[in-house]
Amino acid sequence: MPSTICTMGRRLFIAATLGVAGAAVQISEVASKGSTGICLTEDWIELHNGAETDVSLDGYIIHDDKGIADKDAANLDGKVVVAGGYLLLCGKVDFQFGVGGTDTVTMVAPGGTSVTSGVLGSAGDVDTTWAVGLDGVFVASATPTPGYGNSVYILAVSDKGATDVCAGADYVILANPSAANVDVGGYILYDSKGIADSDAYKLPAPYVLAAGVSKTLCKTEAFSFGIGGGDIITLITAVGGEIVARVALPDTHAGVFDEVYALRFNATLAAFTYKWVSAGLDKKKGPHSLVYISEVAAKGSESGECAGEDWVELHNPEASAVNMSGYVLHDDKGAADTDAFHFAADVMIGAGAFMTLCKGTFAFGIGGNDAVGLARNGTNLSTTGPMPDAVYAAVPGTTWARRGDESFTYTTKASPGAANVFARPAGDFVSAATQSCGTYKAPPLISSYVFDAAKGVTKIAADEVNAMDDVSGGAFDGRTCSNWFVRNDPEQLLEFDETVTTAKPTRRIKLSGISDSEGLCFFGDVLIIATEPAPRSLLACKVPAATATSGPGGADVFIYGEDCMRYSVSTEQLALFGGANSGFEGVACDTASNRIFAGQETDPYRVWVLDVATGIFSVFLDKFDLNVTGGASFDVAGMAFDPIGQSLFVLSQEQKKIVQLNASTGAVLAMLDVPQGNQPEGIHFLPNSQTLVVSSEDDEILFYTPVYATVPAPTTLSPTTATVSMKPTTPSPTTAAVSMKPTTPSPTNANTAARSSALGAVLAMVLAAAL
Repeated sequence: MPSTICTMGRRLFIAATLGVAGAAVQISEVASKGSTGICLTEDWIELHNGAETDVSLDGYIIHDDKGIADKDAANLDGKVVVAGGYLLLCGKVDFQFGVGGTDTVTMVAPGGTSVTSGVLGSAGDVDTTWAVGLDGVFVASATPTPGYGNSVYILAVSDKGATDVCAGADYVILANPSAANVDVGGYILYDSKGIADSDAYKLPAPYVLAAGVSKTLCKTEAFSFGIGGGDIITLITAVGGEIVARVALPDTHAGVFDEVYALRFNATLAAFTYKWVSAGLDKKKGPHSLVYISEVAAKGSESGECAGEDWVELHNPEASAVNMSGYVLHDDKGAADTDAFHFAADVMIGAGAFMTLCKGTFAFGIGGNDAVGLARNGTNLSTTGPMPDAVYAAVPGTTWARRGDESFTYTTKASPGAANVFARPAGDFVSAATQSCGTYKAPPLISSYVFDAAKGVTKIAADEVNAMDDVSGGAFDGRTCSNWFVRNDPEQLLEFDETVTTAKPTRRIKLSGISDSEGLCFFGDVLIIATEPAPRSLLACKVPAATATSGPGGADVFIYGEDCMRYSVSTEQLALFGGANSGFEGVACDTASNRIFAGQETDPYRVWVLDVATGIFSVFLDKFDLNVTGGASFDVAGMAFDPIGQSLFVLSQEQKKIVQLNASTGAVLAMLDVPQGNQPEGIHFLPNSQTLVVSSEDDEILFYTPVYATVPAPTTLSPTTATVSMKPTTPSPTTAAVSMKPTTPSPTNANTAARSSALGAVLAMVLAAAL
C-alpha cells in the first residue's frame, strides 16, 4: 500500500491510500496531564480525519516513546474516524501507556507508515494540551478542544433560519477557540453538492477570526447554497484542501425555524445536537452545555428547600444522563475562585432530571446583583446574568428562574426539583388601570355590524424612513384613550388618537429584539404582543410614557424585547405547532379573569388561553370547523374580547370573516363577513362608541358600526370593576396541568340571562340563513 510521509514544522501527518486516494488521519491533540471532565481526567489523544471519506483504523497501532513493541502499545482495530471528524482515545480505556511531559505519541498504519505528535512540551498541566494549528505546528493550548477544531471549527448550522439572525436565512457560524487570530481567507465552504459546484463559497482574503470569537456567514450575504436535512457542510483549507470542519445534518430531522444544529458537550466529547437558537449564540467560543442553570434562590425560598439557605437548581433536558465531572459552579467571582464548586467524578444528572444544590454543598454566597455560572474547561456554558437585588428585597421567597427562551426572570413560585412556574407578585408590572374614556359599552352581536361608509378608510401615512404596507393587530388603550397598531417591517408601534381619523400617528415606538409582531391587547398598563416565530410566546411590555420628543420626527423611542416579560408554551406543547405560519397571530386580554387568549394562525389553527397567575398555556379551542362558506380555509388572524358580554371575537384573514364565540364554552354566537380591505389582520373595539376597528395589511384602518343593539343599556364601569389585579393565585391541580381548561367566569352583571336569550334568538336566525 503506497503512502507518503510529509513534514510540516514539527507535525507529521499520513496521506495513505487506505482504500481511498487522498484519505488523511492525523494526531491533532494530546493531553499529557488530562483535562477537567474529559476521559475522567486521564490522558487523552485526539485523531482527526481530514478527508471526505470515513477511515477504518483496523491494523493501526498507537504507542508512546517506548515503541511499537512495548506491551502497552494499543491496537485500534474496530475504530473508525468519520469523514472530516474526530476520534477521542481515552487513557486506561483505549490505551494503557502514560503520556509524559516530553513524550512522543506515534500512530502506525498497517503498512508501517507512521504519524507522530512530535516531542511534547515539558510544561504540561491539567487542562493544557499539545494541539496542532492550521499551520501544522504543535503548540501548547490552554483551551482543550476534544472533538472539534483547535483553531477553527463550525459551531452551528441553521437550515431553517432564526429570529434576528441573517434576516431569517440559513447560516453557518465559524468559531476560533484559540488564543491567536486566524486568517481563513481563501478557505472554501460548500454543501453536499461538493467543492466543484458553482455555489461553493470561497471566503474573501483576508478573513480574520479573532482569538476566542466567531463569525456568522449568512446565505445570500456570503454563500448561496441552500442547507437542508441530510446536508453535509464542509470547510477546507485554501492550500492542500484539508478538511478543517465538517458537519453532517441528520436526514431524519425536518428542521424548524429558530432551531439550530449546534455543538455542545456530552459526557466525554463534543457533539452536535439541535437546540433553540438563543441570543448570543454566535458570540460563544465553545460548545454549549447539555446541562444548564434552571433556577436560583438568592435569599432562600418559602418552599422549605435547603432549610432556608440559598440554592441552585440544574436541569438536564437531554434524553440521556450527563456526567457532571469537570463542571464548575460559581458566582460572579468566577470559576477560578476558591469558593467555586467542582463536581466530583461520575456525578450524574439523569435524563430529563433536575438537581438542586444547597448552600453548604457549595461555599459561595449568592447576593443581590450576583450572577451564577456553570463552566467547563474554562468556558462559561450557562449563566443567570445579574439578579436584581431590589426584587429580592421587596418580595421574600422570590427566585430567579430560566424561561423557555433561555433568558431569566423572577418568580414568586419557587419550584426546586421541577419545571419552573412563573407567578407575578401583586402589583408588579401590571398596575391598576381604570377606564378614563367615559362609559364602556358592550358591543352587540357581531352580525349586526356594517361597514361605515361615512367614516371611510384611514390610510396610515408612510414611514419617513422605510414604509411597508404591513400593519397587523390593533388595540385600544383605555388609560390614554388612544389606538395602537403594530407594524412588523419595520418593527414598530403606531399610536393614534381616539377616533383614528387622521392618517399620521401621534407617536412611533421602535421594537428592538422583537420580530414578526402580529397581535396586540392591553392587560392593565401592560401591552401584550403576540409574536409568530418560535418559541411560541406572548410578550408583556411597558409602553414608554409620551414626551415632548417622542412624537414623529423626535428622538427614537424603543421597547426592547429583553425588558419584556415572556410567556412561552412548554416544550411538550411545541409539538402542537406546525410550520412557519403556525405561531401566535391574534391576542385578546381578559384582565378580570387574569387570562389572555392567543390565536394560533394555522397548521392547524386553534385558540390557546394563558393563565397569567401561573404562566401556563392550555388549549381553549382546538381546530373548530368554521369553514361555513366553502372556499378559503379558516385561520386565526386577529382577536378581541368583550369583558361584559364575555364574548371572544376571532378574525379569519383567509375567509374575511369575524366569528363571535362564548368565551366560556367556545360556542359560536354569530358571524360577520368583512370583505373590505385587502388582507384584514387585526380587530378591536372603541369602547365608548361600539365601533369595530379592522386593521388591514395595506396600512388601512376600516370602521364598522352596529345597525341595532341586542344588549340593554350600557353599564358604567366602577373603578373596582376596572382595576387589574396581578396577585398570583394558587392553581388547583386541574389548573396547573398542561391540559388545563379555563374556568367559567361568574356573570358580570344582572343582564346575563337576558343577553343569553337574545343571543340564542339571533343565533337561530344566523344559522337558519346559513342553511
